[in-house]
Amino acid sequence: MSFSSQVYFKRDSELIEVFPSIMEGGRSQGRGLAGLRSSRTLISRDLDDTKLKKSLSLLDQDLGKPPRLDQDTGGTGKIGGAGEEPGAPGEPGGVEGSEPSPTTTEVIPETVVSREFPRWVQSTDPLYYFQHRRQVSSDGTMEVRAMLTWSLNPQLDNDALFSCEVKHPALSMPMQAEVTLSAPRGPKLSMSPGKAKVGDTVRITVQGLQISSTGNMVFPEPLFTWTRVGGPLLDGREDHNGRELVLERVPAELNGSMFRCTAQNPLGSTDTHTRLIVFENPRLKKGRQHFVADAAYCNEALELTTMLLIRKDLRGEVVLITGGGRGIGRHLGKEFAKHGAKKVILWGRTERCLKETCEEISLTTGAECHYFLCDVANREEVYKQAKLVREKVGDVTILVNNAAVVHGKSLMDSDDDALMKTQHINTLGQFWTTKAFLPRILELCHGHVVCINSILSLSSIPGAIDYCTSKASSLAFMESLTLGLLDCPGVGCTTVLPFHTNTDMFQGMRVRFPQLFPPLNPELVAQRTVDAVRTNTPFVYLPWTMHALVILKSFLPQAALEEIQRFSGCYTCMDTFKGRT
Repeated sequence: MSFSSQVYFKRDSELIEVFPSIMEGGRSQGRGLAGLRSSRTLISRDLDDTKLKKSLSLLDQDLGKPPRLDQDTGGTGKIGGAGEEPGAPGEPGGVEGSEPSPTTTEVIPETVVSREFPRWVQSTDPLYYFQHRRQVSSDGTMEVRAMLTWSLNPQLDNDALFSCEVKHPALSMPMQAEVTLSAPRGPKLSMSPGKAKVGDTVRITVQGLQISSTGNMVFPEPLFTWTRVGGPLLDGREDHNGRELVLERVPAELNGSMFRCTAQNPLGSTDTHTRLIVFENPRLKKGRQHFVADAAYCNEALELTTMLLIRKDLRGEVVLITGGGRGIGRHLGKEFAKHGAKKVILWGRTERCLKETCEEISLTTGAECHYFLCDVANREEVYKQAKLVREKVGDVTILVNNAAVVHGKSLMDSDDDALMKTQHINTLGQFWTTKAFLPRILELCHGHVVCINSILSLSSIPGAIDYCTSKASSLAFMESLTLGLLDCPGVGCTTVLPFHTNTDMFQGMRVRFPQLFPPLNPELVAQRTVDAVRTNTPFVYLPWTMHALVILKSFLPQAALEEIQRFSGCYTCMDTFKGRT
């Protein structure tokens, strides 16, 4: 008596039409399934570019020309096609095995789905290849194996349910095994110890993954890769593979560091971040000792309680500077690159200046520098260029809103379009750039938003009504943004309020006592700005004497403030203004 087994493969409960696999020597094994998917159209799914990751092992895609279903392959069996009835009568899609000899019996073990993905390529309408193999054991039993192979498409196969069903006369009901392909979602991380101290060994472990929408486990098993945002790992490596990251004898310098865990399988990838907080070790003795304070403006030996001021490491940061072609923006680009920024991106409206600054930064610092033409007053252009930056350069982690213009006339002498232009660039431009890049910064839990403002936002002068108004609005924007991000770990804000700076923008502006109130050098403004970012300082007044202005305005009457302005020459400083020519 002979027995025959029938094997069915289904996708989302539909029978799959298959082609026979081409074996060595040109032989084809098994029979095709005349399934219901004779011409499957592209499945409607949301296309997610993040799933289109680079293949870890992209094998040769040339499978050869598959045989037609109505063509005889010359193998041990025939391929079901036109004019033939595959499988048992009334059961389309069946795979009938060759009849074994009367002396053998057919073993039907538990159905097992082999979790192997031999290739990682994409096809909008994949071809499924079927292999049916029999092997006679020494004890006279026969083992039957069926394998389905196809070109994986992350956009189509994510959350797809594949099942294998085996029917046999000896079984009262079919045996079935199924598996749902799923991209990883949100690794759940745990850190031990919960409160790390200087010198401790810290272990960050993947406890699990968020369950897919189908409720099954993530399959295939993802690969976990660990990186440190903005720098190498503690041992100097760029990344580490595995479910656990071990940091031995953590130093104080790692305090506040952000670590990224990327879970990736052929169907997609996802990132989860965690921040390491390193507390002071109580075993270290405290006391009063001499040290040199690395302050922003001076170095003095002070006798006070030891304090630890940790400066952020800018290595690995991607910095974007608006108005980066000249003036303060040019020096900001060089200063960030000097402190190890991985990439510097310049935005501006004049290509010649952007190109010259970009080349200078690359030659003098060796940093990677890019420039894009962008008018921050144009909202659509900002969003378009921001998308282009992410695609070509990467995620921006430090945004410096530096672009600004000044009309330099009184209200009655000002052109309406010029007034609107100042407000759009100096104020609204910050809205658009911040909205374009801040969401990703918040997602990474790592980044900084910087605004190069002006002391004129606190103390206005005649002849620059457009500029003073826009800067006051900009200051209010940054104050609100800074408060709104207090509960966002890893994200900071800095607003720099410099006095008159010696750039072409305010060319011709004069004060009465230049020796007492000298114009600032743009290099100094850039240095103080970068230092404020590294120390996470929210507001910086340049020079430090500008703090006195804030104090005086809080209690002096308006008449007294007007006399101070007249005496200092601020009342007439714009009379000789020329601006950028």
